[in-house]
Amino acid sequence: MIGAERALDLLLSGRTVTADEAMRIGLVSRVVEPDQLIPAVIEYARDVAANRAPGATETIKRQVRTDLDSTYGEALARAYTLTVEASRGAEFREAVEAFTSMRPPQFS
Repeated sequence: MIGAERALDLLLSGRTVTADEAMRIGLVSRVVEPDQLIPAVIEYARDVAANRAPGATETIKRQVRTDLDSTYGEALARAYTLTVEASRGAEFREAVEAFTSMRPPQFS
């Protein structure tokens, strides 16, 4: 996530990074105050649940983890296959229908 040079620096030096530095170097995607952590996590989870079908969320997470050890070509081929498979499913049909009807999707 942060590149080999920065990772080595942190691993070898053992130094602690501040939240601001972690954000700046890309180690974290957001920083919140400690007392806002749980509300921020809940809000993020609600946003994900409202904007992604459960199957799509799981596929995205699995592909990102798998692609870390893949070549660009392998990742691209897998993305194509997963997209074709997803376009045949009920979640995709519901997403398209909701979009064309200008309503929020109702994923089960």
